[in-house]
Amino acid sequence: METMDSASIARFIKLFLPEGEINRRDKNELRIITAILKSLLMPLGKKISTDALLKGFSEMSYRIAVEEPIKDGEESIAYIATNSHSIYIGVDTGCLQQLSIFSKGNGKGQCNKSEDFENFHRKLKDFFV
Repeated sequence: METMDSASIARFIKLFLPEGEINRRDKNELRIITAILKSLLMPLGKKISTDALLKGFSEMSYRIAVEEPIKDGEESIAYIATNSHSIYIGVDTGCLQQLSIFSKGNGKGQCNKSEDFENFHRKLKDFFV
């Protein structure tokens, strides 16, 4: 699998993850965002890390909020560097919810048959061409 470089991450964020409010809900927590993106990118042979994603959001000046002290055993550099248990990103939660729905459609689900899914999947594939 090919790891996305910082330029690709920045382009991906700009295209698929527009800025939004920080709601401090699970949906816009960095681990959740990373999990959604991993499930979208894996079938395309691409991978992304939590640390690289946080760096991308930071470099693009997205709003970032951290909460709670770090838990023992946390291994991610992003969480260690910010001494946090939760890192929230100012991402449009509507777009994030759509990405989550599409990520679940990668398997054999109803989402695969929708026109929206087909258009999104084509846009995602075209991004990497």
